[in-house]
Amino acid sequence: MRAYLEWLGNGAWDASGSVVLTLEHKRVLFQCGEGTQRLLHEYRVRTGRIRDVLLLHLDAEACGGMLGLLLTLSDAEHGGVRVIGPRGLQRLFRAADGFARRPDYAVTVTEVGGEGGSPVLLIDDPVMRVYGVLLQRNGGWKTGAERSKRPRRGAAPATTPTVRTVGIWGNNVSEEVVNGPTASTSDAAADAVPPLCLCYVVRVADHRGKFDVERAKAHGVPVGRLFSRLQQGETITVTSPEDGCERIVRPEDVMEPSTPGPTIVLLSCASPEWLAPLLSAETRAALQRAAWDSDAERRRQSRAVCVLHILCAEAWQDRRYSEWARDTFGDRAYHAVAGEQLGDEPVVFRSQAAMLERLHRLRPEWFRLPRQGVQSAEGNEAAATLRSNWRVAVPMLRFNLAPPATIGWEVPRLGAETPSPPAALPPSPPSSAAIDSHYRVLFLGTGSAVPGKYRNVSGILVDLVDSALLLDAGEGTYGQLMRALGAREAQHLLLRKLRCVWISHMHADHHLGLPRLLSRRARLAAQSPPPPPPSLLVVGPRALQPWLRSLSQYEPLPFLFIGNHELLHSGAAPIADYLPSTLGVHLRTLPVVHCPDAYAVMIESSTATAAATDAHHWRLVYSGDTLPHNPGIISAASGASLLIHEATFEDAKADEALERRHCTIGQAIETIRQAAPQRAILTHFSQRYAKAPAVDDAQVQRALRETRSLPAWDLMQVPWWRKPEGGGDAAGSAGHSEEEVAAFLRELVVEFATELATQAEEEEEGEHRGEVEGGGVQPRAGVLTASE
Repeated sequence: MRAYLEWLGNGAWDASGSVVLTLEHKRVLFQCGEGTQRLLHEYRVRTGRIRDVLLLHLDAEACGGMLGLLLTLSDAEHGGVRVIGPRGLQRLFRAADGFARRPDYAVTVTEVGGEGGSPVLLIDDPVMRVYGVLLQRNGGWKTGAERSKRPRRGAAPATTPTVRTVGIWGNNVSEEVVNGPTASTSDAAADAVPPLCLCYVVRVADHRGKFDVERAKAHGVPVGRLFSRLQQGETITVTSPEDGCERIVRPEDVMEPSTPGPTIVLLSCASPEWLAPLLSAETRAALQRAAWDSDAERRRQSRAVCVLHILCAEAWQDRRYSEWARDTFGDRAYHAVAGEQLGDEPVVFRSQAAMLERLHRLRPEWFRLPRQGVQSAEGNEAAATLRSNWRVAVPMLRFNLAPPATIGWEVPRLGAETPSPPAALPPSPPSSAAIDSHYRVLFLGTGSAVPGKYRNVSGILVDLVDSALLLDAGEGTYGQLMRALGAREAQHLLLRKLRCVWISHMHADHHLGLPRLLSRRARLAAQSPPPPPPSLLVVGPRALQPWLRSLSQYEPLPFLFIGNHELLHSGAAPIADYLPSTLGVHLRTLPVVHCPDAYAVMIESSTATAAATDAHHWRLVYSGDTLPHNPGIISAASGASLLIHEATFEDAKADEALERRHCTIGQAIETIRQAAPQRAILTHFSQRYAKAPAVDDAQVQRALRETRSLPAWDLMQVPWWRKPEGGGDAAGSAGHSEEEVAAFLRELVVEFATELATQAEEEEEGEHRGEVEGGGVQPRAGVLTASE
């Protein structure tokens, strides 16, 4: 048997700590935070063999990428998956039923509750045994509420896991009516799940000794299928040809001794509060009971042990932790550690970084290069004290488990699509506030449906210099923000400048990144000196509020909420007055045809008159996902400062765009022509056109030039308005002119000539295969799929 584990996410801003274990014909994924799908794609880890997803926590950091991954697996006709985690996991799935459903995809949900303190056998199959060790925060194994409950007569032991098979999920939209900006109330807190952490111990099956053919023959075993039965561990009976007597032959009679299989331990210390329960004597004893058959075996250290740590900076820098790990697992154990601030923050999405390098050379003022953080002095000191058997995790760092001769670390050999060393890259431009007073849009995700190597899913930051809004927040938005701005500027923006997050509709690629944003903002607020940050307003579909409230059971997610339906452009809702006074802008929503409760948005200055001649008046319109030629969008964007419009498909895919209720590039441009905004940007491209959308056609280029429209890429930042200064009339439109668009498109087509040609060939081949094979099953219009 060949077996190995690989670090996938190393705990970086955009790559939450995660590990993939490969055994025989199956894979096990430990943790599934944001960025997991992109990492699997980036490093070419096939998802078809994933059979188990094991979660250590239920917060956004640990499982923010789980729902998106399961949706993708379901759409790829994956055979089903088992998800294991702490108590509250079933409740999480039930809460997700409000916005996505895959009734034909089987998911077995196993959650572990109870008091903890003892290892629980969770998986027992021929290649491995998996034990769980449950930790509870606040220094005790029980909460006060749990102590007050008396167990029912005949109830299962507290440590017995609850197992339930469920089908996921639902496209049912909540009809709850929200009458104003409501806070995330104490309802979720009252029903909160106690903070739990489920650590794992994996016992890989022993490696069978070599079968000795000569010894088998000497015991009278004839060549054939009896050899195989002995190798599989069966005891057989053979008849001696000499005397006719029966003889029992056991596997140990004809095989060399088995080599004990390695043990893998996965530990998490997500915050300083977890140090006490993790370092307790109860936890040490439980982990040791799961890792070894006896104290004697542990003292012999005959079994290789690999311990994987996902740590906060405080645990990493606390010497007690490394001493506890040595005392618990012995001097010969292998260790690797992942987490933010544990090292420099190197780029993990190398494909996107390499593409941005090329775009940066064309227009350095538009395209940011991914920022790379620098390890703190405390982190450097902690790293210097590590023993030689400790490693800092990087993506694809491999630990070989079998065959026995290969046990140990294997440094990853990464491919050629790697950006230049940081020192060779031109510095990223400073923030907009530092260089001028331009309003800008920063694209954090420009792809549709699923996160890809080159394009993340939807997210647009509207930077108004003194404040900011976020339009959609697909999975990975927080990591993209950190890569675009760097830690200091991104955290300041998140805590002090960001006033509103607007979500267009409930498809997963538009809102699954919001919980981690709220979680990170809450952590920053708890660590920051006064004054407290302003409240963050979330505006979105009706079903979004109960989803966020349900997630507040696992961690604090403070927010205010207004429903999109309360801000309709055609209405005169009183709640609309709340926005100019708190955000400094008017915000109106526009219904669109895509899925239930889907909207576009219009944002405009609050201090200006509506007259188009007013030098202080600006207006931005974002389409969200929609069918083309929406009258409301055309009217709202007429003469607007900027229109951002979806353009999912190329023009040859008009039928597919109609079926899925999206736009082609040509249809988006026609909408822009009818609206006649001052400038426009196209986004939400199919991942089929990951590097460059199909803009090499002369007619498309002419249309883009005439409408002053640009295609967007991730980490692209474009100015579109100049803020008035000193009360004067210096305000006005800013950004790309018709000549700039034409020049950029010419350079773009030359730079990406190979990719554009390859995309065209692949599309032609795909159409030919579809004609020959009769095509595939087409998903329902408006429903998120793995392909679009």
